[in-house]
Amino acid sequence: MIRGRVDSHRQAWVQLGLKSRTGHLQRVDAVVDTGFDGSLNLPPDIIRELDLASELEANVIKATCASDKVNTWNGDVIWDEQVRSLLILESSGAPLLGMELMEDSRLTINTRTNLDVFIETLDETNAWKLSQNLPRPTTVIPALAGILGIWWFKWAILRWFGVLR
Repeated sequence: MIRGRVDSHRQAWVQLGLKSRTGHLQRVDAVVDTGFDGSLNLPPDIIRELDLASELEANVIKATCASDKVNTWNGDVIWDEQVRSLLILESSGAPLLGMELMEDSRLTINTRTNLDVFIETLDETNAWKLSQNLPRPTTVIPALAGILGIWWFKWAILRWFGVLR
């Protein structure tokens, strides 16, 4: 399990272990960004410190809908006590942890300053249990129909007796 904290700006931060090209482990704090569909964004100074192997330039679409070219780098992250290889995007600003790296995980954010952030890997059993707790259309639609049916029935009665025109 990966743990972190929510800061005073309501940003969820977690600490990741990144391996340099020589195998040295460096701790990096990253903001959890559920709007980022990549793995990890790092600023140029951290990439230089890690001495990562350059990959290529990639076209990306930023949150502002603007297209941009960024450098990409091959890197390794310690994710839930396992080494995972990933493609890292270079971008200024705070390091960002994206949804691709969190795939097959459960993200829990307690959105109050100094409360916990948890990212836990889902195994097949946990993923199945979670999927069983989702509302099914077969239960939601009849419930909505029942509620709307009662509402419509009350409206029709009130209209019949002239209360509503």
